[in-house]
Formats: sequence, structure tokens, C-alpha cells
Amino acid sequence: MTSIAKILIVDDQAQTIQHVRALLHDYGYLTQFITKPEYLFQLLDKEAIDLILLDINMPQLDGFTLLEQLQNHPQYSDIPVIMLTADQRDSILSQCFEKGARDFVTKPISPLVLQARIQSALATKHYAHHLEQKAQEKTLESERINEKLQQEAEEHKKTEKELTKLVTAIEQAEASILITDKEGRIEYVNPYFEQLSGYRLEEVKGKNPNILKSHQHDVPFYKDLWETILNNKIWRGQIINKKKDGAFFTVEMTISPVKDDLHNITHFIAVNKDITEKLALEQQLRHAQKMKAISVLAGGIAHDFNNILFTILGNAELLKHLYHDKEEGKEHIDAIMEAGRRAQTVISQLLTFTRSQETPHRPVDIVSTIEDSLQMARTILPANIEIRQNLDSDSPFVLGNKSQLQQAVFHIYINAKEAMADKQGLLDVTLQPVEFKTAPDNIYGISRGSYVHVAIRDTGKGIPVHLQEHIFDPFFTTKGVGGTEIGPSKEGTGLGLTGVYNIIRNHKGGITVESEVAINGMHESSGGTTFHLYFPTIENGLPKMNLPIKSTGKIQKISTPLENKYHILVAEDEVQLAKVYRSTLEEYQVTLCQDGHEALEMFRNSPKAFDLLLTDQEMPKLTGIQLSQEILKIRPEFPIILVTGYSDQITEDNFKEYGIQQFFLKPLDSDELLDAIQSIVSSKEE
Repeated sequence: MTSIAKILIVDDQAQTIQHVRALLHDYGYLTQFITKPEYLFQLLDKEAIDLILLDINMPQLDGFTLLEQLQNHPQYSDIPVIMLTADQRDSILSQCFEKGARDFVTKPISPLVLQARIQSALATKHYAHHLEQKAQEKTLESERINEKLQQEAEEHKKTEKELTKLVTAIEQAEASILITDKEGRIEYVNPYFEQLSGYRLEEVKGKNPNILKSHQHDVPFYKDLWETILNNKIWRGQIINKKKDGAFFTVEMTISPVKDDLHNITHFIAVNKDITEKLALEQQLRHAQKMKAISVLAGGIAHDFNNILFTILGNAELLKHLYHDKEEGKEHIDAIMEAGRRAQTVISQLLTFTRSQETPHRPVDIVSTIEDSLQMARTILPANIEIRQNLDSDSPFVLGNKSQLQQAVFHIYINAKEAMADKQGLLDVTLQPVEFKTAPDNIYGISRGSYVHVAIRDTGKGIPVHLQEHIFDPFFTTKGVGGTEIGPSKEGTGLGLTGVYNIIRNHKGGITVESEVAINGMHESSGGTTFHLYFPTIENGLPKMNLPIKSTGKIQKISTPLENKYHILVAEDEVQLAKVYRSTLEEYQVTLCQDGHEALEMFRNSPKAFDLLLTDQEMPKLTGIQLSQEILKIRPEFPIILVTGYSDQITEDNFKEYGIQQFFLKPLDSDELLDAIQSIVSSKEE
């Protein structure tokens, strides 16, 4: 009958001894222990010990010194010793073998590794005893037997080293590894699994992997997974799991069946690679590309449509001027102009949702901006929704447009209202400065630097994970599928969160969303959505803003027109608009050109014949900017008025950098144009 091995634990840490004794007891070993290494030989004199687990780092007598004493003792030198160490440096591990230890186990101790190495050491000891017996029985064959056994021992040691390498690789792998029996009960998880999921081995051992279930996949998904692996096939795919703290994470998973020599399944091994951040970045990149395409489309629509509106409104103003003393037809003209202005507003709103449209940015007190928005929110939120705010009053200013910032957060308040309809809810708004030492991986468009972080949280229904990547798409809504209503009110255009996204991006900021769907009508904390908004702060004080100077009122027209004296060169490729210009500027001498190239040639031929250039921006052959640059080379102080239906190059903030004196977006009021020309005329006369 094989006797039960007795193992001695030498360690000054009582907690470690208690943990190891429990493990050894589970594996069927007898144990003895001492916490003071100087009593080792006294105990060995009294009890027969089959193997020693010896800690390296002890205060009174270190493990290596004690190991040397054992090796030099004639009675106890054959007892196998396994060193325990928390120091995993190669130099320390090498010393274990150099000083005579049979093996080592690193802390924290893996039960599987400890069991394997104890069995190996005891087996090696058994082989050594077997050698001695054979040597006594067959003296004449001792050398041959010894050589053979040494070869076997070397092969065993080689196999053991390979096993050690394999175990080390699994424990240090940058992937989550999980091993179950054929019934799906967890037997082993590596440290990366613990780091990723939040569960320790002791918490999941013997349980089913469905403790990670996120309820984001349907029954057929899991049915296909199990059918695949039970048929001796490898399953590969992406799966959304839930951590111990409730957070979701996505992994690329490979599940492989492990088979014995008879090809029967004994275990399953799952290798998971965390791709949560990768998917978030890909989603944000796709959205940025999508919004860029929308921006280009909106810009093209705005340019063409504003030209059409300019023609309509310009001719309507001319008709109104002709019929100013007649009631007949005036009502119809006013209706045309009102419809045109409404169309102009729609185009302006459309451009708000493109990154290309620039608006004047000034220093903004973001704290007071959010406070004002919450006061307005109180008027639209029902009494069942509580508002809480925690705003750091010392937060620095940001550079932006206050009305747009309020518009952005207000859209989020409206979504929160819809999410918490007919239930007690909470709208929680926090604001505080943050500093990113490096560019955060999970926030698209954010670089390192100082930011103000605004978090807007509701306790509503939440947004399902598979819909979150679409919430910033134009006209997208989750209404009717159990989540928050995305977008503006029922009377809106469906551009609500698209507008929020682009306002944030126009302010060089970033936006992310976190959401959890409430399940089975559970209490409010089980669901909700948080929008995280980041705005770059103004550093090194408040900069001086170089903003365009705008007229504070109408400039009266000159009482006596400068007939045939003030000569305006007009470059406009739209024939109908050119006609409007000719009629509007009837008080002046006007020369019309259908493109920038024709206007430039005419100016070069007679540079002193003209007093002002009125040009469109988007024209064939030469743009308005290119035409202006060429004319300013000839006459550097020449006054220029540039008009455009849409441009991503020139804005109200930068037009003076090109030498342009006045800048207008189409459609513009004829009086506004005449006032601008009159202002230039008056300044020239002075």
C-alpha cells in the first residue's frame, strides 16, 4: 500500500501556511509546518518528511541558507525541496536550481502548478529510491541501470520544464483563458481573466461561464455555440460579456474542445481577446467619416439652394420696391419673402450639423452656461424628475459659442425627459476640470491637455448596446424599441443628437455615451444613460478675440447717387443672380462678369477703371478668394465684398485675413448689401 506523503511547510507568514495547507489537504497530503526556520532540524529529527516547501524570504534565516544546510546534511540531503518565492526574476529562479532545490513555485500560488510540481518532485524522489534498491539488488548492472534512469530523469525534467514554460505562458498571457470540464464547469482561469472580468478563480471555480452573461445575445446565439463545440468543432466569434461590477465588455472568443487519446471530449478551453476599446474607436471613426460625408452633402445643398433663395428674395425685394406705394400684390410679395426667409433658416440649421460651418467663438463661462441651461430645463421637465447639479465653480473658461453649447445640452435634457416619462427620475449634471496627460483611447478627437468634463446622467430606460453606435446618426430614433427617444421633439427635424455631436466637434471637444437598459421593470438604478462631454479650456489667460466688426444699424443711403462715377465690378456665374445685382445696384455703374477669369482679365486691362469688386466664392475657373488675391496683387488696398452660398474655406472669422473688406452669406438683404457698399463709399470719400 502506498503511504500518504507528508509535506513540511517552512514559511514565516501564517496566512501563506494556512492557504497552502488547505490546498494540500484537498489533494490528500499530510502536512506539518514551522514559522521559525531555526527549528527545522529539530522537527526532522522527530518526524519523517517526504517533501519540504521552503520560503526564500524569511527575516531570521533566508531560504537559500537553509537549503545549503539541508544539502550538506548527510541524513536529510535526499529530501526534495521546492522553493516558494514572490520574486520572479530570472536570477532568483536560477539560484533555486543552482543551490539544489528540486523546483520552485511563484506567489501568488496557483493550485494546479503547486500540485503538478509536488507530484513531479515526489516522483523524482521515488525514482531515486528505486535506483538505490536496484543498485543493491544488482550490483553488476548498477552502472547501466543508473545511466538509464538518469536519462529518464533528464527526459522527465525536460518535460517538466516544458510544462513550466506552458504554465508560465498561460499565466502571463495578454488574453483571458478559461478551462472547463465537459459539463461546462470552470476548473481554471488565468490572471488576465481575473483582471478583465473582476472575478477571482476562487469565485468562479465549479461554476458555469454564464455568470458572465450580459443578456445582449439571444437563445439561438448560445445554441449555435454549444452545438459547434459539442460536435468537436472550434467556435469563433464576438461576444458581449458582463464584468463583476456590471460593466459590459466585448471579446473575440475562440472555444476549442480538448480530447483524450480516444477522441472523447474531456474539457473546453476558451481564449478571449478584449476588443472593447478597439470597437469603440472603430465606431467613432465610422461616425466621423459618416458625418464628414454629410457635411460635404450639406455644403453642396447649401451653396446651390442659397443661390436659388438669393434669386427669389432678390427679385421679391425688387418687386416690393416697384410696388411700394400699391396695395395690390403686396400681400403676395410678402408671402414669397416670408417663405424664402423660412427656407433660409432651414439651410442655416442644416449647416449647424456640419463641421465645416464655423461660428464666432469667444471665451465662455461654462459653469454659468450650464447653470442657465438647467434653469431653462426646469421649465420643461415634469415634477417627477429631480434635478441635481454638482458644478465646480473654479472650472476654467472654454472657447466657444454659448448659445450652441446650451443648445447641445438642452437636446440631451429633452432625451432624458423622454427616457424617464411616467416614472420618478433623476437628472444629474456634474462639471469639473480634467487633465489628460496623453490622448485618451476611448474619446475620439481628444488630444492631451486641459478640458472641462460635463457629465449628464438620467435614470431612464437606457439604450441597448447594439443601438448605441447609431444614436448620433441623423434621423435615428430608438422610440418604440424600448430605449430613449433619440432626436428632438416630435415637431423637430430628427437632427437632435447629430447636432449635439457636431456642436461638440466644432468646439474641438469630444462626446461619449454610457448606457444600461433596465430589465424587467427593476428599480431606477438598474437603467440609465450618461453623456460625457469634453471641452478644451482656454490656457495662459483669455486671448484677445479678433472678431469682425459689424454695423450697429442701417447706414442711410447717400442723397445723391454717384451716377457713372462709382464703378462696381461684379463676378457671378448665376445668370439670374447677376440680373438681381444689376437691378439692385442701379444707382452705380456696374460691369457684370460670368466667372472669375473674365473678371480678372477685365481688371488687368483697366485696373483704375473700377472702384469695388463684388464677387461670388464658388465659380468656375477662379474662386472668389483666388480672384481677390490676384486683384490685390495689382491694387493692394482695393475694396472687395465677397458673397457665398456656402464655403468651408472662408468664414466670418477669417475673411479679413484674405484682404476681404466685407463678407456675406447668401441670401442677403438688398438693403444690407447697399449699406455695405455705401459704407465703403463713405470711408473712401473721407
